[in-house]
Amino acid sequence: MDVGNGVSIRIVSDLDEMNAPDWPWVTKGDNAEVVGRYYYDAPRRQGVDWTHHGTGRSWEVPGYVSINGMKYQ
Repeated sequence: MDVGNGVSIRIVSDLDEMNAPDWPWVTKGDNAEVVGRYYYDAPRRQGVDWTHHGTGRSWEVPGYVSINGMKYQ
């Protein structure tokens, strides 16, 4: 995902868990909202994981990905 200023971050999703359609279901220019746990290892190694429900006891926020208003959990 391009977050501006030439910075991209990785979005980690379990597509089977989310019941998402067959890939590719996201294209450049789509409106995306991502809820999950942000991680940062280095400037070129950062992203959001745990983007679906049931990710674990240590993360109580149910994540999701919304593409153009369609929500995938």
